[in-house]
Amino acid sequence: MSVIQELQKINSDYNNVSQCRNQARSLSLLSSGIYTEPERFVYELLQNAIDAFVDVDSEELDIRINVVGDYLVFMHNGAAFSDSDIEGLCSVGNGNKTTDAKKVGYKGIGFKAVFIQSSLVYIQSGKNCCFKFDREACFDLLSDNLKAKLKGGAGPLYDDVPWQIVPIESKPPLDLNTNGFNVVIYIKMPRLAELLPRIDKLLKETEFLLFLKANRVSVSLFDNNTLITCISRTRRDEIVELAVNETVMSRWMMRSESVDVTQEVREYIVQNVSSVPEKLRGSNQIEVTFSVKVGDDGKFKPLQNSVVYTYLPTSYGNLGVPYLINANFITDAGRQQLQKDSAWNKLIFREAPRLFLRWVSTLSHVHPEYYKVLPKRRAKLSDELSDVFFESLSEAIREIAFLPSATVRDKKVLVADAYIDRVGFSNVLGAEKFLDSVNMLSGCMYKENCEVLDVDDSILSSYGVKILDTDDVLRLLVDGKILVGITVEDDLKLISFLHKKLTSPEEIENLRPIAFLLDDINGLSAAQDLCIPSDFKELNASAEGVRTLNADLYDKLNGTAEMKWLQANFGIKEMSNLGFVEYVLRHPDYISDDNAILVGRFLFQAWKDENFIEKNNVAKEIKGVKFLTSNGELKPIANLYLGSKYHPLHDLERIDSSLGVFISPNYPEDGDVLADWAFFLKKCGASDTVGITQRILVAEPITSNETEAEELKPYPMLEEAAATFYSRRHNRSNYHGFLNPIIQK
Repeated sequence: MSVIQELQKINSDYNNVSQCRNQARSLSLLSSGIYTEPERFVYELLQNAIDAFVDVDSEELDIRINVVGDYLVFMHNGAAFSDSDIEGLCSVGNGNKTTDAKKVGYKGIGFKAVFIQSSLVYIQSGKNCCFKFDREACFDLLSDNLKAKLKGGAGPLYDDVPWQIVPIESKPPLDLNTNGFNVVIYIKMPRLAELLPRIDKLLKETEFLLFLKANRVSVSLFDNNTLITCISRTRRDEIVELAVNETVMSRWMMRSESVDVTQEVREYIVQNVSSVPEKLRGSNQIEVTFSVKVGDDGKFKPLQNSVVYTYLPTSYGNLGVPYLINANFITDAGRQQLQKDSAWNKLIFREAPRLFLRWVSTLSHVHPEYYKVLPKRRAKLSDELSDVFFESLSEAIREIAFLPSATVRDKKVLVADAYIDRVGFSNVLGAEKFLDSVNMLSGCMYKENCEVLDVDDSILSSYGVKILDTDDVLRLLVDGKILVGITVEDDLKLISFLHKKLTSPEEIENLRPIAFLLDDINGLSAAQDLCIPSDFKELNASAEGVRTLNADLYDKLNGTAEMKWLQANFGIKEMSNLGFVEYVLRHPDYISDDNAILVGRFLFQAWKDENFIEKNNVAKEIKGVKFLTSNGELKPIANLYLGSKYHPLHDLERIDSSLGVFISPNYPEDGDVLADWAFFLKKCGASDTVGITQRILVAEPITSNETEAEELKPYPMLEEAAATFYSRRHNRSNYHGFLNPIIQK
């Protein structure tokens, strides 16, 4: 008796109807629960072909799918079915692959997916073996007693017979040329015309070939012996090419590593034997394979919606990583869902980030675009497995040096030690001085050989790499330590750098108050505080305190684009009468107790000569210029009153000279016309009269707390006004921060 006849007898011999019906319904539920999409049963046939190829001494696995009439014919050149293979087909969970770690299948139920689509399947194995699984013919194999009990009013109850495990010796249903193919499966299917495009689409998503264990795989789809699509997989070293109709559609770099099975997982297996496939129970290691997509230019291309593979694609895409991960994960029957509470799966997810970053460390110098395939720090969707993965990723980022040094070939840098000088500032004043300043400012300990290659991406920053940009340059300049001992040549390099790198109005504005230019006393001054060197200072004592560009620095800058940039953006001008006036207006603090009289006289003379207040439209700005009072204080002129010497309309100084708001009588020189001085001072904003202005004051709540508001009621309004005047605009000068000269606390 052949093995087929023996299996036929065993699997069709039932003592009672209930036993037969329960077996049949269990098989139906199993078949229908494996896949949801009707075309995915092809994956199981492909998996069987791959596993059969493990035992064949051949370079290329050749698979052919041919739609002939109402049959889908699947054939391959893997090993023919052995007796144990046939026994596995005719049972549930007892296939010979369940204990073979080299093979993809392990549950012994994958082939049952075919029965979702068909009730008549022929298997031709080798030259002399052919049998079928036939829903209707199987009924006739039952005992007469069972057949009688399994007939309903409408005829035989075929669905109550476990025909899916009852082999029947037969002959091939079609006369096809099957030379070169050791296994041929004929699947009779309704509506093949509708299913064919879906199978074609499934095959053209060629990534499913990536992790199949054969260096070369070819899968051809025919419609009545006419070729529709041919897909192929070719592996050369670490590169796998996937092609459709001889056109390469994608290239992938592959890397396999091993994970040691831990004692914790061994204990889990002991406690959960039924949930762990037999072939995995005694494993000492788990093979994990990564696949990164490579473009035609040889550069890495990140994936957008990757899923995890267990040799064939699953539906698990919660990680959102830009590459593929494959391993012997424990899944459901359909190999689509991962068991999320499995310690086995968690071990793989825990080790995968470390293995991947170690691989990246070997590639990052050769592939400067390595950062494109680094996983983000957060999962696409969170669950038990993704939480394990990303917790491990954080640890791996801290522990593994995978960043390529920008200065030392083949050196890899830890994230905690790495920095990127995105703007190239380290080359301006010297790397040593640059790093000393950065370290002092940040409290870090960066070293010169720890600068890593710049990438235009936020991923490294999210990992914790320090990115130094123009904002950091400005902070270093504000700190000033990097400018200690700067030479003219250094300053020229710095100016050239800033000219090229600072392009936005905001950056220019932030640079204005920073002292980075060598001046005439070899100190450092802000560009907005400097003038171009000239003889003006020697001829005008009032300008003695004005700083000018260092003469040697100006000689090298004169006529350059950098000098034009300084003039256009920071107002650096050659000294002149009006130039000095503008300088004073821009720098109200330039006026001191020592030079106030000289500067005031200069402004008076410039006004007489140039009428700059009207011509230059600076009536608002001039109100902030400080003048000396009769008691020696400096105050904005808009807050002051003409003293007796200037013959004001109302001479308040005669009434109370202690008010401290009267302009010093020392400004006019011998021969000056006092009326001209009085007119000039009033033009600048000083007052010479007092008056009463009718004004309706509306009190606004200064607190939303009713209790506090009640407590404030007794206080006089003028007292409140005086107290808050510092933060209000002056009613005439429009300046902030000037104490009201009349109402004072």
